[in-house]
Formats: sequence, structure tokens, C-alpha cells
Amino acid sequence: DPPHTLGPATAPVKIEEFGDFECPPCGLFHPILKQMHAEFGDKLHITFREFPLANHQHAIPAASAAEAAGMQGKFWEMHGVIFENQNIWKTQFDVRPVFESYAKQIGLDVERFKRDVNSDRVEQRIFLDGKRARSLGVNSTPTVFLNGREVPFQSLPAETLRVLIDNELRAAGTK
Repeated sequence: DPPHTLGPATAPVKIEEFGDFECPPCGLFHPILKQMHAEFGDKLHITFREFPLANHQHAIPAASAAEAAGMQGKFWEMHGVIFENQNIWKTQFDVRPVFESYAKQIGLDVERFKRDVNSDRVEQRIFLDGKRARSLGVNSTPTVFLNGREVPFQSLPAETLRVLIDNELRAAGTK
């Protein structure tokens, strides 16, 4: 399956994020990436890759929920709801009913979602994203690549990331 992307594949700037829905820094990066998408629009091509960390008990169920939503064409909607409510669901003992309520909220067929969330296809998507992450040396989240080069964690705040994107646009002759 193709990865989950926003923006045209022909955009001069490509951002690839490896994230974990339970990771607090990923939760903080979510609105920054949303802001960059709003500011740069069609000049940005954003890819999100699942990289659930073993030390987060709900990371795999969250990734599975996003992937199951993706099977109904609503990956980005679920991605947003999960990140925006991270502080609510991450403390729950059983996150399934929470994610099912999000599925209903974004207009999914909830029965299909419940079947898909535990499917081999969802598991395979998460596995393949992890395989790509390992091939690039990713070992923490968020790990972000800008036009194929890893962005240092300290460069992820909006002000710094905006400068890096502007530099890439200038280099591409599109600024």
C-alpha cells in the first residue's frame, strides 16, 4: 500500500515523519506540522510513517486505529483526533472503546473499523513502516526527514523548521 501523504507528490519539499501516537514530543510536533502544511500548501509533500515504540503501552493500538481508519480513507482524520486527544486516551486501561468512539466521530463504519483494526493488513502496514524506519537508522520519535536528510530534533520547532523549508524552496528555485 502507498504511504499516507498530504500534498502533491511533485512538491519541491518532502517531509517524512516517523511517529508514535503516544510519544509526547510527537504530540507536540503534530500542530507544528499542521501549521507548516497550512502555510506552505502545495509546496509540501508530507508522509507519516508508523513507528510505535515498545515502551508505550498504547502505541500499537493507536497506530492500528489510524491504519484501520486509513482503510476507509480517513487516516488523516484519525491521525488528528488521536494526537489532539493524546493526554486523554494514553492514561486509559483499555483504549479500544476510545478509538472506536473516534471512529464514529469521524464518520467511519465502526463495525468494519473494529474488524480492520486487528487485521493482517493493518499489522503489515505498521511492520513495513518499521522496516523502512530501521533501514534509515530511525530509533526514536519523532524522527523527521526533509528532502531525504534527517532534521535534528532541536530544529523541529516551527520557527526553525520554517527556515529549513524556506531554504529548500529557495534551493529548488520555487521561493
